[in-house]
Amino acid sequence: MNWHPRIISALTWTMNLDSGLTNNDGLTALDAAEFYMESPTSFQQRLTWAALSAAGASRAPPMYKQNPTKELSESSRAAASINNYKDRVNTLLVVSTLIATITFAAGFSVPGSYDGQGQATMLRRKMFSVFIFCDTIAMYGAMIVTVSMIWAQLGDLRLVLIALRLGLPLLGVSLTMMSVGFMAGVYVVVSNLHWLAHGVIIMGTMFFVTLAALTFPLCLPISSDVLILRYVSYYPFLLLMYVTNSGTTSQARP
Repeated sequence: MNWHPRIISALTWTMNLDSGLTNNDGLTALDAAEFYMESPTSFQQRLTWAALSAAGASRAPPMYKQNPTKELSESSRAAASINNYKDRVNTLLVVSTLIATITFAAGFSVPGSYDGQGQATMLRRKMFSVFIFCDTIAMYGAMIVTVSMIWAQLGDLRLVLIALRLGLPLLGVSLTMMSVGFMAGVYVVVSNLHWLAHGVIIMGTMFFVTLAALTFPLCLPISSDVLILRYVSYYPFLLLMYVTNSGTTSQARP
């Protein structure tokens, strides 16, 4: 109820935790988190729910829940969820369309231009091959995201959730490949000036790591009850709590 995701995360790693205990209203911890979650949902509330969901916290059977207002608000909550998801879908649609447009244009304006026979002048360079592969992956990934977001516009909440589950990782891959492709393309153009080429690689690597750190939590499910995925997603979960200043100052470790 007080939304402390770090404390919840610490408790869920306790082996003898009984997540099925209920309060006076017949709600488990996961039920209470879902019941008291506001709309629009704050990120701290979402992290608290994710910590419980990732631990496989159980829900009480409907017959034991003593809170009738929950049922009365289901339709309004569903409508608010659809509106919230529509904003996310529209944002992803705009970004994916922009990435597809940029990468499509980059495919026909390759570094070093063309020779008299229409072949790329730097075709034999290894970094040019990296540029082509990254640009192609980024473009097709963005196109798949665009099509999936168009499907999500049909208004079916199930389709929206499936599209977001597919679109977010692909958009992260497209953004990452686009950044690597840009680095490789610039390197090919300035490769004869060694200090500048090395500077491009160093700067590109630094920003690539930063981009990956920001994108990874978006692509990785932070609420998975699969034990391996839970261990993998634990540190991105801590990163999200650190960035958003959620929870308390103490850190929980599995």
